[in-house]
This record gives sequence, structure tokens and C-alpha cells, in this order.
Amino acid sequence: MSRLIASLVSVLCVAPIASATAQGIRPHFGVGGGVTLPTGNYHNRDSLGVGFNNGWQALALVDFALPRSPIGIRVDGTYSVNSTNTSNTVPTRAQTRLLGGSLDVTYVLQSSTPVKPYVLTGAGLYHVRAFTPGGGSGSDTSATKLSWNAGGGVRYGVRGASLFLEARYSSMARWLNAYATEGFYQPGVRVRQVGVTAGIRLGGE
Repeated sequence: MSRLIASLVSVLCVAPIASATAQGIRPHFGVGGGVTLPTGNYHNRDSLGVGFNNGWQALALVDFALPRSPIGIRVDGTYSVNSTNTSNTVPTRAQTRLLGGSLDVTYVLQSSTPVKPYVLTGAGLYHVRAFTPGGGSGSDTSATKLSWNAGGGVRYGVRGASLFLEARYSSMARWLNAYATEGFYQPGVRVRQVGVTAGIRLGGE
């Protein structure tokens, strides 16, 4: 399944880049990393289940702007990991791992300074896995789900590149099936989180 997701992400990336290159548009490549902040039931579960702590993520992206327009298109791939909240009554060691990609529309606000604010929104496809690491007694559950996201950030141009800092809210379209951790049954979980990412984007503005 991981290979399938990687293939889908590759297709999502290559098709827009090929089209843009044919039109003389130069792609901008970037990488970044940061934290993921679970929200809703993904973070705070009821008495029947557990929630998930803040985690980490890695991001790779390619984007390009339409000629003489603040509108652009961005394709990115994300890998993130979150572990369960600690509990005094239930021994929990489960993790969720997400791998996938999204296709977003971006809009860069006009500015006469090197700082360029932007907003973005789009949809993607992610493979999410809930399991107990280290060979624990919990079951291993996984699924591939559609997701949507929206957010914004700022870029700061420096010598043919730009640093960026952004925050995006993302939500899976459906619930991940019920799973178990250390022998305790856990209800299904819907992955909703805010990702805060810092990175570098090559090619300037």
C-alpha cells in the first residue's frame, strides 16, 4: 500500500510539472518539517478510547505560479507520526502514521517587501495506519482516505530562494476503522489536525 501511495503521489507531482514546463513555467521545489497538532476526537477521546499527542511531519513540495497572476498550484507529499496520549488507567502505546499527497490552489498576497503572505486550499489522498509499535498486543489497522486542507503562511525571499512558515488544517473524509492497543479496544478515529511547517523553497519568487 505504501508503494501505491508513493506512486499516486509521483503521478500527482509529475503531471502538473510536465504541463507547467511545457508552458514555460519554472517549478519551485521545497522541503520542510514541523509539528502536527491533533484536534477534536483525534486529540481528546471520550472515556472509551484514547487520543493522540502532538507529533512530527516531513514535507516535500513543488509549486508554480500562473503567468502574471497571484494564483498558483502546489503539489506536496507528507509523512507524519503521532503517538497516543499517556493514561494512568489504560496502558496505551499506539501510533498513527500518515503518508500521502495533496493538490492545492495557492494565492499570494501582493507585497512590496520580501515577506509574501499566502493562503492555500485543496484535497489529497492519504494512507493512515494505526498500530502498536515494537510488536505489542494491539491490532494493526490501515486505510486509504480522501482528505481536504486549508491554511496559510508567509514566504521570505533570500538570494534566489525563500524561507516559509505555514499552518494548515486537514481532515480525513472518513473515519479510520476501530483498532486495539495493548489489548484494549479503541473506537474508530477521524484524523483531524493542524500541521505547522517551516522550510525552504528554491527558485525565489
